[in-house]
Amino acid sequence: MFWVVFFGLILMGWGLIAYISKQGQSANRRRGKPPISSSHSTSERQLRKRVGPSTAERLIAHAAQKHPDRSRAWCADKALHELKRDFRG
Repeated sequence: MFWVVFFGLILMGWGLIAYISKQGQSANRRRGKPPISSSHSTSERQLRKRVGPSTAERLIAHAAQKHPDRSRAWCADKALHELKRDFRG
């Protein structure tokens, strides 16, 4: 009888741990990454998807430094074009 109760408590503990773990994962999934703002251009979204947000920001800033008279969307398009060109050749 002792062993039945003992193993029952162990199984209940494992079930509780699994339940708590699953609840934490779903809470993290709900928080998730914030969606990319719709104010970003298509090129900027593609660039962020290809190289990640920090690298995309750096590439756009570099293009903006070289071409200060151009818009952010143009700089994102230029950075994406250069990235595609560099990976082709």
